[in-house]
Amino acid sequence: VDVVMLVAPYEETVRVPVTRMEGRFSTEKRVVTAKRFVPVERFEEIEETHLEVAEEVVDGRRRTRFVPVTTTKMVPYTDFVEEEHQVLVDVPTEELVARSGYRLDTRVTSKLVEVEEELVYKLEPVLVEKHTVESRELADQIAFKNRHGVPVWDHATHPGWQANRPTSAALDRGASALAALADLAAPAAPA
Repeated sequence: VDVVMLVAPYEETVRVPVTRMEGRFSTEKRVVTAKRFVPVERFEEIEETHLEVAEEVVDGRRRTRFVPVTTTKMVPYTDFVEEEHQVLVDVPTEELVARSGYRLDTRVTSKLVEVEEELVYKLEPVLVEKHTVESRELADQIAFKNRHGVPVWDHATHPGWQANRPTSAALDRGASALAALADLAAPAAPA
């Protein structure tokens, strides 16, 4: 019986949670106090002076002289008065939200495989028969290569944004591989 320990590469698909920031744009109604000018009709008192011809007889002669006459009249004009009023306006608003989702990553990693093979020989070194190869997985090894998949986003968003979130719960696999190697190095208990 020939027992060989092999490191066999294999691909696995890992679901990785991802989050991203998004801006949510909307409008909301707000009441704003504004000022406007309202026309008001007012009257101004204006004095006009004009000359009237007055005739008088002095020493038997007729004399003409001009006499100033002042009259007062009310002239209308438009004045503007400032007043405050409420206006309902659409105000654009922005909000920072977080959208969560996942992506499927393909990782090329390895496993420690124990291969047991039984070989039967003649007395001379000639191979007579070869039995089936049996293998069993012992432990995970470290990851070699990651190939990131396309993110799949949720339709709902969550308020706020929290930085420094873990991007993958499956990336911490080094500890489990070291623990499996430590179990292999320990002496096996008698059966």
